[in-house]
Amino acid sequence: MEDSNTFVSFEEKFPKVNKLKLIDYLKKNADLLYLPANFFKDDFVNYLNKFFVDELKFDIDTFLSEDINIFTYKVKKGVKSLLGINQKVYFVWFTNKARLFYIFMNENQFENPDKEESGFNIKNWLGETGAENIEQKIQDYLFLLNTSSVGDIADYRNRYIEKINPKQKLWLLAHRKPDDFVLAYLKISNIVKWEKEFEENKEYAWYFVLSKYEAKIIGFNLRDELIGMYDIAPESMKVKDEMGRNTVKIDEHIIFYTMRSNTKHFLEIYPLVSLNNKDRLREIARLNWIYREKNKKHEEFAFELMKSLIEKDNNPFDELSVFYIEYSKNKGNTVFDKLKDDNQMLVLLQEVLEYAGTYDLLTDWVEKWQVPYLDILALNKLFVSAAADVVQAKNILPFHQLVREKYQKKSKDEINKVLFDYEYAKHLIRCEQIDEAKKVLYKRLKQLPDESISDLLPPNDLDLTGNAAGQILKVKILEVLSDIEDEKKIIEHTKQLAVLQPLVEERINNLIEVAKGKLLEKAQELKQIMEPGGLLPQNVNIVEEKYKPLPKKLIEKNLKHPASRKGNSFSNLQKWIAKVEIPDHSIIKSYADPLNKEKYPQLSELVADIKYALDIENLETYISHGQKSFGINAFEGEPSFLIIGSDHLKPESPHYLRYNELKFAIAEELAHIYFKHARITSSDLWRGVIDKGSSALDALIAFIPVAGIFGKSLQGINKLNSIASLLQKTEKLEKVSQTGKGIIEATTTAVSVYEQKISKPKEVSKEAQLLASSRILQLTADRTALIFACSLNTAVRTMFIESPRYKSELPVVEKYGLRNFLLKKDEQNNFVHQDFAIRLANLFAFFLSDEYEEVCKALI
Repeated sequence: MEDSNTFVSFEEKFPKVNKLKLIDYLKKNADLLYLPANFFKDDFVNYLNKFFVDELKFDIDTFLSEDINIFTYKVKKGVKSLLGINQKVYFVWFTNKARLFYIFMNENQFENPDKEESGFNIKNWLGETGAENIEQKIQDYLFLLNTSSVGDIADYRNRYIEKINPKQKLWLLAHRKPDDFVLAYLKISNIVKWEKEFEENKEYAWYFVLSKYEAKIIGFNLRDELIGMYDIAPESMKVKDEMGRNTVKIDEHIIFYTMRSNTKHFLEIYPLVSLNNKDRLREIARLNWIYREKNKKHEEFAFELMKSLIEKDNNPFDELSVFYIEYSKNKGNTVFDKLKDDNQMLVLLQEVLEYAGTYDLLTDWVEKWQVPYLDILALNKLFVSAAADVVQAKNILPFHQLVREKYQKKSKDEINKVLFDYEYAKHLIRCEQIDEAKKVLYKRLKQLPDESISDLLPPNDLDLTGNAAGQILKVKILEVLSDIEDEKKIIEHTKQLAVLQPLVEERINNLIEVAKGKLLEKAQELKQIMEPGGLLPQNVNIVEEKYKPLPKKLIEKNLKHPASRKGNSFSNLQKWIAKVEIPDHSIIKSYADPLNKEKYPQLSELVADIKYALDIENLETYISHGQKSFGINAFEGEPSFLIIGSDHLKPESPHYLRYNELKFAIAEELAHIYFKHARITSSDLWRGVIDKGSSALDALIAFIPVAGIFGKSLQGINKLNSIASLLQKTEKLEKVSQTGKGIIEATTTAVSVYEQKISKPKEVSKEAQLLASSRILQLTADRTALIFACSLNTAVRTMFIESPRYKSELPVVEKYGLRNFLLKKDEQNNFVHQDFAIRLANLFAFFLSDEYEEVCKALI
């Protein structure tokens, strides 16, 4: 290698070559690369020398001058090398106007570039020249110079960046402003109107370029030399949506066609030409997010771009966008974990609430980011929960109203509509719009879907003594109304809440505080019965009462369980029962003796009174002994008959029933006769279901062909149960602590309810329908029996004594209280005695109701 510092002229070094002709040839035919401002020739020469010697292991001869530079080396490999022929390669280059011109030539071509053989391309010579490696190394060097301090100019994760070849990319890098980068690089099919030389010229490649600061079209020739450029002014670009390729107009004097492959991209991107640099970045991020389905890398790009904006601009909506992107990427837990402890979420939400024009900006953000419906509900819930004061609550109210308006039109789920308006009404109250809140709530009370089924089939882990019990939609609405109504209505709502949740201690205590007269006495009696000692036997004087026949309409209206009344979930149950053929149980009478009026005068009179009140005819009564001495059961037939186990009549027996207890038990069985329940039971089948829950259903399913009978009876029960379970876990939605964690948990709870769809009738199990049906029959009988016993203590004691499962528990319950009994759980955290709790809740609710009072007055 010669010393490059030796001063030798071009003419001395290469006497056979015309330098001017060589330079002219290079300008016309050589490849070229665009140079950055920080390109220095000496650094470049040192870089190339090191590469030739250290990596390629070439012996090189270097000639450097101001106008032209030449590296020569010999290739010592390949076929020619084996033959002893070494090919000499001339790497000729020079710089001009921030451009690097370069070419690889053989000796003949170098000495006479204008000769016809000059078309010979040495780069194709068996790959022996190393030209491709050298060219790539030069490009790498220039890229490094361009990006070392300001980074790359294009991110290929961006939906709007098509493949940029290295030479075009170097032009972009060399001509960018500080911190600028490309947001869109889309190929143009062809220019149809502009300069004549550009129109329909197949040798030119045109591109639409949108960067952070600029918008332009640029064109390159076959060697990627810039041949045309036009800066696009704001508002000057329009795209016409057409079949196939779209037409693009700029200032009316430039027209071009898009490629078929990117025609949609042009439609999406062209409005950004008129935006400022920050809004361009926001829009590029948004568009990449919206169209992320086809390429997950778009999602990554959008996320990182929005994060960079947060660092440069104090706009809480950028942070909201970042949060939403990360939340939606199934990383919700990750986001929440970051925000729970330091309350960053709460700070972000309140910054948005305080931002100028919150409503308009938030509405615009939701629409532009195409936030899915459930996410809008979640977002609204987050903001409403985060509002720290009345001012912030009022700021977000218009958005809540907008979401509500859209929700009412879109949602077909009546349960969800009630839930939404419950939250909306609470927001109205906070914004001091009390009258409007009342309007919404009372309207929803009238429109409530039938919830009576939720009393029959609560989740196994639902605490019926807790605030999530009962008809939860009605409960939540009445709770809010109780806080904003006048005294008279507060008493009525408090009573309704106690009826809906009669096992909840707080409800009964609240009722005791506001009730008067007989209602107060009943509330106190109900409270006492749940406490230790509340079920001890009471001394009751035997009063010979003369009953009046109960009107059939009153029985149907007041004594039947609400779920089986007209218009409710199981309204067709009674009609179906009436069509069932009466089974023959007459053989059972052969094991018992007819009731002896002289031996059991009070019992005979008691049965006669209840028969008369219920208008039951053709009934025989029997007393059973021996193995059948326990239990009281009625059977429908011609005639119908009642069998009473003799142990219930013996004072010395542990199963003895006092007068009023016996009255309750007999009234319960005769109610089964009245309502024709007995025709679908065998001896104690219903009692088995009530005592054992679903474990007794196998026999019932085999006995009753019910497929399709109940239709839509259980539609919505899964959703109602889901609401109840979630509320039980999170206490009350309206009492969320003002922390990021509390707000997030409340939102997650609310959205999980909205996500659950109403189950279709075909998805409801036969077992669930039968269990609900069996409970309806038993609860109807319980209600009927209570009007004759007139005492909760009597009724509940009888329910224990009559039950094979629970009779041994009575002494413990008498001592430790009914509430402790109901709260017992199994290893799966389910309530062991929930079936019994369901009966009690129904009985207590009826006892507090106006329906009970109305029937009692009609009876006596």
